[in-house]
Amino acid sequence: MFMSWFYQRTNSRKRSRTKRTFTEAKFYTGCHIYHYYIHGVNGNCKTDISQKSDNLPRIDILVSLITINLRQVEDDMQTLFINAAKDTFEFRATTPDNGIVEGVLRYHPFLYDRETYPENPYVNQGIHMESGDTGQARGRRDIFECFWNGRLIPYTTIPGFGWCQKKGSRLPAECYSRFSGVLFTDGKFRVSATKLKFMELEKQLEKPDTHFTPTCPIQKSPRRGDIQKQFTQWLQNCHEMLDKQVKFIDYKETVTRPEVETKKKQHPWAVFSSIEQHGRRYNAGDIVKFQKAPQNIYGTVLRFFLYGEHKGDVFATGGEVEIKREPEGLYEEITKVIPIAKIDRTATDESIKKHIENERKKLPDCLKVEWPEGNDLLENAVLPAGTPIGPIKVEILNSDGDSISSRIQTGTHVIQLNVSLKVVFNGNLRSLGKYTLTLNAVLNDNITTVYGGRELPRYKQEFRVKEGIAESFSIKEFSSSLRVGVPFDIPLHMKDCYDHPTIPPNYKPTLQSRWVINNNNIIYFLQNYDLKVTLLGLKHDTQTVKISLHPGNPHSLLVKPKTNPVEVENGNPVSFKIEVHDEAGNITCIPRLKVQCQIPGFPLVLIDCSAGKAELVTKPVKQKIINGEPQKLKARFELPSQKQVAPETRELIVMPSKQISRMELFSQGEEELVLKNNEMITWRAGAVLKKLFYKLYDEAGRESPITAEIVTWGTDFNQKDLINGRLPDLQIPTHVDEEHFYQVSYQKKKNVSFCFKIPLQVLNGHDIPTPFLLQLCDEWGNPSPDKNMHVEIKPSPVTLKVSYYALEFKGYINGKSIAGPSVNLTLLPDPNKPVRLSVDFDKNGKFFAGGKFPVFSVIVISEKGNPMTAFKRADLSMLLWEGPPSISNPWLTSGLFSVSQISVTVVANEPIKLEPDYQQQTPVVFYCTDIANRILVENMTLKITDQFGNSAGQNLNGTVFISIKCPEEERNRSLPLFDGKTNTISIKLKEGSALINSLAIMENSPGDNGSRYILHFKPEVTNPPTSLSPFELPFHFYNDAENQQKKIQLMKKKDELTEAIKECNKNFDTISKKKDFLKSKSYLVISWLLQGDMDCVITTTTAAAQKLYEDTQGNQQVMALDSILVQQQDRPLPHIQNRQELFKPSGNPTFARKHLIYPSLLFSLSVFKNLLGDTIVMDDLFSATNYRKLVHKCIQCPTILTRTGERVSNKGKFGGAQNRAPSIDQLKVFGAPLPDSYEELKKQIDVLHRYCAAVGEIEKAEKDLNHHCPKWVDEMLQAKIQMNAMDEELEKINKQLGMSSICFIYLILELI
Repeated sequence: MFMSWFYQRTNSRKRSRTKRTFTEAKFYTGCHIYHYYIHGVNGNCKTDISQKSDNLPRIDILVSLITINLRQVEDDMQTLFINAAKDTFEFRATTPDNGIVEGVLRYHPFLYDRETYPENPYVNQGIHMESGDTGQARGRRDIFECFWNGRLIPYTTIPGFGWCQKKGSRLPAECYSRFSGVLFTDGKFRVSATKLKFMELEKQLEKPDTHFTPTCPIQKSPRRGDIQKQFTQWLQNCHEMLDKQVKFIDYKETVTRPEVETKKKQHPWAVFSSIEQHGRRYNAGDIVKFQKAPQNIYGTVLRFFLYGEHKGDVFATGGEVEIKREPEGLYEEITKVIPIAKIDRTATDESIKKHIENERKKLPDCLKVEWPEGNDLLENAVLPAGTPIGPIKVEILNSDGDSISSRIQTGTHVIQLNVSLKVVFNGNLRSLGKYTLTLNAVLNDNITTVYGGRELPRYKQEFRVKEGIAESFSIKEFSSSLRVGVPFDIPLHMKDCYDHPTIPPNYKPTLQSRWVINNNNIIYFLQNYDLKVTLLGLKHDTQTVKISLHPGNPHSLLVKPKTNPVEVENGNPVSFKIEVHDEAGNITCIPRLKVQCQIPGFPLVLIDCSAGKAELVTKPVKQKIINGEPQKLKARFELPSQKQVAPETRELIVMPSKQISRMELFSQGEEELVLKNNEMITWRAGAVLKKLFYKLYDEAGRESPITAEIVTWGTDFNQKDLINGRLPDLQIPTHVDEEHFYQVSYQKKKNVSFCFKIPLQVLNGHDIPTPFLLQLCDEWGNPSPDKNMHVEIKPSPVTLKVSYYALEFKGYINGKSIAGPSVNLTLLPDPNKPVRLSVDFDKNGKFFAGGKFPVFSVIVISEKGNPMTAFKRADLSMLLWEGPPSISNPWLTSGLFSVSQISVTVVANEPIKLEPDYQQQTPVVFYCTDIANRILVENMTLKITDQFGNSAGQNLNGTVFISIKCPEEERNRSLPLFDGKTNTISIKLKEGSALINSLAIMENSPGDNGSRYILHFKPEVTNPPTSLSPFELPFHFYNDAENQQKKIQLMKKKDELTEAIKECNKNFDTISKKKDFLKSKSYLVISWLLQGDMDCVITTTTAAAQKLYEDTQGNQQVMALDSILVQQQDRPLPHIQNRQELFKPSGNPTFARKHLIYPSLLFSLSVFKNLLGDTIVMDDLFSATNYRKLVHKCIQCPTILTRTGERVSNKGKFGGAQNRAPSIDQLKVFGAPLPDSYEELKKQIDVLHRYCAAVGEIEKAEKDLNHHCPKWVDEMLQAKIQMNAMDEELEKINKQLGMSSICFIYLILELI
């Protein structure tokens, strides 16, 4: 039966080209027919061996032609169906006559890029099956193959049943072509004798009363439920879970889609930008076509959606795509979400583009506006008020300029278009201002101007309505109260026919009025007048207003008397009458008007002149009359609040007063003596000053008559002796024990007097030239012959000024005190003693950096206060330092009688160059794309400076042009380009400064490998004071990619070595300074108290101390001289107050600082005064404690050291190990002072001894120096060795980089 069917099958078909033999075709057909005989009910399933049973009967079929067992065939059609299936749906059909048919549907999913539905092997053999391939999995082939008692009935196939057809299902159509099926019947269904076909199987199964039920795949028992519903659910699960039809690419995010109707399906949705389907990729931005009833949809892909939690690329089935409908603006629904399955894969890009272009022509693009009557409204036209607009013709055009219909068909939707007209202004066309005429295409609601997210076309025309020609005018409110001589405005407002303000016509207005003037040209005020204003040429040309007239503004001052000059006697006031006039000469009144009179040297006189006139009386005029000559003054009169009024001046002649103003005193004795007022006269003791006369004079030098009543004598003499200008004779005292004062006074005038003194005088700092002669007398004044007297001179306490003293003489005889005379001394300032400096120079001049100081005029002022002329110029010195004025600078306080400190501010000199704010390293750039290897400079600030590097361009603005050039000796090389492929870059220069954030060459820039180029920074400013030199920075360029990294490493190592050399030199400088400091210390002088200060280094400035502190990481004690405040005057010991001892101390107290001998007085004195303070040295502890006890009753007692090694602190504490000096071998001690007999012994020591002593001193000094410095010396040697090694390595690197050895030597020298 099998062979007959095979021959019938093969003979009825045409042969075609095949790769298999005829015997093989028969062989595979047999495998298909007897598949279930051989492999059992479940078929040849390779994956599920659990269902195979050894209990079933084993049937082997051998094909003798090729001797093959059909059981061993693995690629027959049923084997392919069974093993390609990923899921099955089993069912049972029961016919009315109880016939049972069991069926199985097998799902063959789409995996990744192909269908897995097995291909028919006979297609490749050339034996054409009736597949009717449609490009889908199963094509047009029937679903079910039919088996009768396990044998294939090959000519009977069933296309399917109603419940397994699509029939409106939402699943894709290709899902219904991805399953195959088999039907197994029992013996109740008849077959043909040849067993090639069933007799009526399909008709029996299609009967309405045939019942289909799904069955459980394991128990093979029927299940309840609608088979169509369960089949559809099974197929949907297969499609969603098994098909891998679409590859979702480029995951973006996971979102929630609230527009999804099913709430539980709103989240999560993964968003992708691309998919691949059937070998074609779709990306966001692609324009695709969708097959969807009732019309196709075109749109631009926005994004793809896939339900579920996904991260990264994934294969899946289904999914949706969000599109923007095209063409834009044609559809009201702008975006739309469509299943991916609706994408028309057959549509070409050309057809899609053509369709969209055709649809776009339906869109309105612009409005065509025409003016049928020719009155076109031009853009920004200016129309007179009331001008009509129109008529207007409007057409709607598409993008091709073609007129389109007002009805646009968009698929099932129709867009109705109208045109609306708007004139935007708050008013009608009679109102002035700007208007906008807008013609807008709108929908049929005449409101909506946007469709499909796109503005409908609009025509917009702006114009302006201006005023018409003037036809009338009005006078607005103005101040009708007018003042004489004061211009006034009459505001005339022109109007057109609509009362709009308009441009005044070229007409000249005329004014008409009438007022009364008297014979003096004075207007009668406070009257009202009519003022008529006429503009001929207007329709309404005349207006009338009321005005009133008042005096004008102040114009001039009238000062009486008018005579010039005005005489006044010295000491008397002057009276003036003032009037304020307007321009016409009328007296004018202004509230709070003030008139002032200013006479040089006299108080300002200010009076009120609000009434227009006033009387001004000055203060008494008091002038110093010289030689009786009149003095001239000028009185200036002005109105402070009225600057427009010219001031008036009057010349004053101050005549000498006739009142007595001075007195002269003279003697007409043997010696003609003219006395001076307040003069000190030295006269011999016991003499008589005779023939004293006086005279009185007025200011003109005229002698005035004398009466006895007008002059008084300061001593007790009869006033009658003063008649005729004669004064009594004066008896000079015989003892120089007091000072005598004499005065003549004019009674009527207290300031007219004359006085003189007879004192004892001596210059400050000088001896009394005449010795004192003292005589011991008895109580009656007789000289005593006793020679046992001792005389003591004691100055009396100062009772007057510091320049007046009294000498008290006191005698002692036989232990008895005898009072003596007291002599007054006048201590006069010494005119030859310098006390201070007066320095004068140009204080308004500027001190430019590098310039010259101005001329300093230095005057030495004596103690008397007058300049000294006999002073040696060599005694003057000048010191310059940087910083604030200092009162503790030892150079300024040591042995100088006066110091004048001047603070000056040094400013920058003329700008001459452009340079960076710090030294730039030589850049190295490469031919590459990495920006890090292309940067030339970063964060560099360029400043305009003077020749010393000071910022000097604060007022200069401009531009800095940056370019690249070759060195001077190399001209013909290709130049690198900056980023942006430019050869020049400009940056702004503001206030002399320019910031460059980053400057780099372009990617893969041109340039010669290993070449040296120069960055040229050229400043260009407006009105530069001098020519400005550019700044140039060399750099290296390499394009050898193989050696780029190596060169970078070498340059990096070079910079590290350069910095290391700088650090070594810095350490050498620090060590050298330490050695200098050590040598400047007086390290041979030691005391126990200064044990903790022995290693302190003394510097001259705080800056040097801070630097040393930083260099030693804070481990070195330092002290700066400019931070020490030391009293220059030595105070006495505490037991001495007011130059008197409070008690007689024991133990020989002295200040500790007095025991030190300073090799360098200038530095050491201040240092040890600061360290030791008022510390006292005494013999022993007993005397020290007693001394403290007595001193502490009056004042605070300082620390006391004893020569036995004890210490009593300033708090009174003593005893214990901390207050007792250790043994000498445990101390670093200062050297002891030289003995008193040193000078005598020194003379007796010969040259040899002195030489030996010197050698010993040198050896000891070297030993001490070696004791302090061995560590520093070793460190220096080690650092020097390391530096030499680094120098050699740096030289090698520079050779590899092609650098000149000359540049290297210059770098090392600069560092050193």
